[in-house]
Amino acid sequence: MMFLIKWDSEQPLYLQIRNQVVEALARGDIRPGDSLPSIRTLAEELAINLHTVHKAYQLLDQEGYIRLSRRNGGIVRDLAHPAQDFVEGWRDRLSTVLSEAFAQGMTSPEILQHCQQVTQEFSNKTHHQDEGEGVF
Repeated sequence: MMFLIKWDSEQPLYLQIRNQVVEALARGDIRPGDSLPSIRTLAEELAINLHTVHKAYQLLDQEGYIRLSRRNGGIVRDLAHPAQDFVEGWRDRLSTVLSEAFAQGMTSPEILQHCQQVTQEFSNKTHHQDEGEGVF
């Protein structure tokens, strides 16, 4: 997986990194136990501040996607079952996204079509990868 930073995006860099890791996990590009690049390595590859990458990794750790350790860096956690607080927070965020779509004039069928397309992008991907290193 290659990280793609959109310099002209209104989304902060740390959130771009966070979101790309979560999407890679959902697609099966990375699996539980895989290592993320070290904070220093990723910062150098992306030519951004160490603290930006650290902030992204801390957020991923707080959200339960990775485990940070000084010795091993960021290790992807096994997320077999979502925690109840995740489900509640996710539902709140989903409500906001759907409210935005309705406020912009989208219809229920249009919204459902987009939801189906996005979920198919993730469910059609294989969640199995050859043994060995992560794809980072």
